[in-house]
Amino acid sequence: MSADTTIHTAAAQLSPSDGDFVRTAPASHAGADEWQAFIADAVACVREHGIVILQDSIPPAVVAGMLKDFSSTYGNYMQPGQKLYRTFQDDPKRAQIPVAPAGALANPLLFANPAVMRLVHLFMGPNAIIGEMGGVISHPGSQPQYTHRDSGFLFGGLPVELDLPPPSLTITVPLIDVPLERGPTEFWPGSHRDIDPGALEAVQAVAPRRTPLRAGTLLFYDGRLIHRGGPNRSDTIRPIVYIAYQHPWYLERPGYEAKPQVRVTDAMLRQMAPEHRRLFDWALHLNRFDRLDKFLLRWASRLRAHVIDPMQRRRKGPA
Repeated sequence: MSADTTIHTAAAQLSPSDGDFVRTAPASHAGADEWQAFIADAVACVREHGIVILQDSIPPAVVAGMLKDFSSTYGNYMQPGQKLYRTFQDDPKRAQIPVAPAGALANPLLFANPAVMRLVHLFMGPNAIIGEMGGVISHPGSQPQYTHRDSGFLFGGLPVELDLPPPSLTITVPLIDVPLERGPTEFWPGSHRDIDPGALEAVQAVAPRRTPLRAGTLLFYDGRLIHRGGPNRSDTIRPIVYIAYQHPWYLERPGYEAKPQVRVTDAMLRQMAPEHRRLFDWALHLNRFDRLDKFLLRWASRLRAHVIDPMQRRRKGPA
């Protein structure tokens, strides 16, 4: 994820009843015909708009448990008034952190949700992995996030790429209700098919779309969709979890010099069902430091990201 430009246009409100993007997945016990109709509709929505919003995909009690665990485990990032450190974010009131599939966050309804996995397998096949898992914590007063794509076009935006499936798919999951004043994700429908090199700037002419979100609603989108986190104009801290599903041969590297894309250990994998382990086990080597050179390289990268680079920016002053 790289910052190309920041946009400050007003966002158009999208009602939750708007049928353009918002869907409700069938119950787990629904019949094959109902699931088939839902998947066909959701796939068409993603292909056209780049996004589908799956309402209430995780039950409230389950989300409440996830929020409790998240707040406990990552509580230092949830405290107001602290200095926040991150590689991707340029707003001191917006933290981005790796999140581990542990405790309540190891619930398959989060990382292997039935509706999500059906869509992932259709777009990517059965061998997709979880290439990134993290959280974004937006504090009161945070500004609109930089406008970006989660993944770029594989071949620089050749027209033929429009006929290819996405290399990466993302879900974001709010752990609390997100009315408009708390800054739900803002997006530009159809921008996943805009191969113009100036697209990130061109979208400034059009207001992004957004919708109030209930906790446990899933935003499922093509990684090439242009989007941003909205400004938090409330007095409430807004935590979300994001997960990126990718082909095994595709890996986002920029920004991960000082932290792994996925936090996972052997102990975490042992707690998972066999069909879920393969989503994460590729990342075990990123979390091991059995060699001194790897350990020193990781900490040297952290030192540069959190100490040396900020010092150099202060010396240079504002651009």
